[in-house]
Amino acid sequence: LRGTAYYHIRNYPDRPIYIESVNVDPAITEIQQEDYRAISFQVTMDSAYKKPRMPRVYYTVPKFFVYDLESWAEKITYDMKNYQFAQEPSEEVQAMTQSLIADSMSQEEKIQAIFSYTQDEIEYMSYGMVQPYRPETVIQQNYGDCKSTSLLTIKMLETIGVEAWPVEVVSDGWDPRLLEVYGLGLVTDHIIVEYVLEGDNIIFDPTAKPLRKGIKQTYRNNYRYGI
Repeated sequence: LRGTAYYHIRNYPDRPIYIESVNVDPAITEIQQEDYRAISFQVTMDSAYKKPRMPRVYYTVPKFFVYDLESWAEKITYDMKNYQFAQEPSEEVQAMTQSLIADSMSQEEKIQAIFSYTQDEIEYMSYGMVQPYRPETVIQQNYGDCKSTSLLTIKMLETIGVEAWPVEVVSDGWDPRLLEVYGLGLVTDHIIVEYVLEGDNIIFDPTAKPLRKGIKQTYRNNYRYGI
């Protein structure tokens, strides 16, 4: 890609606009009007670019991220509303969970049964939505994106008394230069599950290919960081 791209980004007049750039340092013009706030800048590529064979964890191309949140706490508050954690597991979720387990199973075996269900029976499908589908919908449809399948897994774990929550990650590892880019889906691109078993915090990806090595040895990528 060669040439110049021009950007003009607006926000509400009472909301900030933050920009974080890597491998490029554009000159930013800030604009404050009565009915909007904006920034303008341009980025020029002087020569053709060939993407090097490097892991995504460290961006080598010019990139910039524009956002208006002021902390990860603000983003987490936003996510909590989407996930509706205050709601108890529904009757349908409880019924599905009970159909997978038996009283004779250990807690680890029950967790493995839930994981086998979400990985084997729920097909991955990307919705492109910020808010996850409800767990009952995922059960009925037998498919879900990473947000929806993770929420289903969390609610099924809650049914057997296991504490769990979603974690936002970058699939190929988080570039440490972007740890303070508080954007909604700008940096992160995947949702996984973190849960507690016998005092250990363990991560699980319900959309990954299942491996039969026990829940403490299941496949997990080197995400480096997560929210």
